[in-house]
Amino acid sequence: MAGVDGRSACTYPATIARAGIGPFAAVGVDRHFWRTPGDRIHLFTVLDMINMHPRASRQLPIEILPQVSWRKTGWLIITTILMVVFSNLFVLKYLDGYSINYGYWTLHQKWNLLGNLDTSVDLLILGDSSCSQGVVPAILEAGLHQSAINLCTTGDMGTLGDLWMLEEYIQRFGSPKVVLIVHTFDIWHREFNPVRLGQIPRPWNFWKEHSFGESLVEPQHVRQEIFLEHYVPMYSQSRTVGSIIRSSLAGEHNILRPQWEMSEDGFVPAYEPKPEVVIAGEQQQLEFVSQNQFQVSELNDHAIRKLEELAGTYQFSLILVNAPVYVGLYSHPEYQAYYQALHSYLQSVADQSSHTHHVAGISTFPAEQMQNPDHLILTGAEEYSHWLVEQINQIGSP
Repeated sequence: MAGVDGRSACTYPATIARAGIGPFAAVGVDRHFWRTPGDRIHLFTVLDMINMHPRASRQLPIEILPQVSWRKTGWLIITTILMVVFSNLFVLKYLDGYSINYGYWTLHQKWNLLGNLDTSVDLLILGDSSCSQGVVPAILEAGLHQSAINLCTTGDMGTLGDLWMLEEYIQRFGSPKVVLIVHTFDIWHREFNPVRLGQIPRPWNFWKEHSFGESLVEPQHVRQEIFLEHYVPMYSQSRTVGSIIRSSLAGEHNILRPQWEMSEDGFVPAYEPKPEVVIAGEQQQLEFVSQNQFQVSELNDHAIRKLEELAGTYQFSLILVNAPVYVGLYSHPEYQAYYQALHSYLQSVADQSSHTHHVAGISTFPAEQMQNPDHLILTGAEEYSHWLVEQINQIGSP
């Protein structure tokens, strides 16, 4: 058998003997270990050798385990639990203001804005993110002579998010004079994921105070996922937390500066146009309207009709408006056909009550004023807000 350096295994006993190592210190070949070249070494032979040489067995390390009492074990468990609890509390507090997930950040900022509101307003602006960065309350205030606040969140919340914000507002302040709802065309078909409720900064079971809340959260697995989303961000948002840590260590992210800004009245401005994103988005949305007929999810339909019911009950004007659109997308017949079906649906909702109104027109913009086919930069938002003032003035006061 060849040795590790190319020599025959028979030459190694002498080397070991000269080194004075263990049972091989005697010159010669041990009959239990060393064989002629080509022989194999078997584990049984080695173990048998150790039994014949007690000195070899005494050289094996012995692991000494420390004595651990039940008290020490208990303290270790308690300390671990406390570390997990406080780590998640810290991350919850941090992500509330500095999350790099735009949708989650928006939900927290807008619901916190509503929660911190200490006086009533005349005009409540609700909708998705196209509204959040597209409607400037200050312009509406100047043009309509009414106080206004922008509480628009994200498209995934659908009209249920609009309804719940309005319900909380009414519980605290009573009815506003006007509720303006702005949505882009592709939110109406979306199914609502109740796990999103875990990102709303409200106490556990807050959904019981809102329409459709209990039925949404009735399944046990939904409640479990909401709990993890709401209270265990180290698990539910591990990717976001990991991304923040990596980008901070690389010097690419300031952990004490939010990535987006929001004014005191809820407007989230965008400054950098992204025409290439607008063009790419145009193709995606054109493909969507070409392959799908307009439809409304059951929950979106129930929520918008509940909003209509509240308008009649509390005697405020409910105004339904389409989000701004990239002019190139609007020029396609496929998009106009899809929009016509959306217009018919919203008009049918408005026809049910004298307090509900639908603005049929669409305000279009060039790619140079947008970040995607329905999200404006500041200059576009200012123009769109002035257009809204004109539309609301045409409707008149409630």
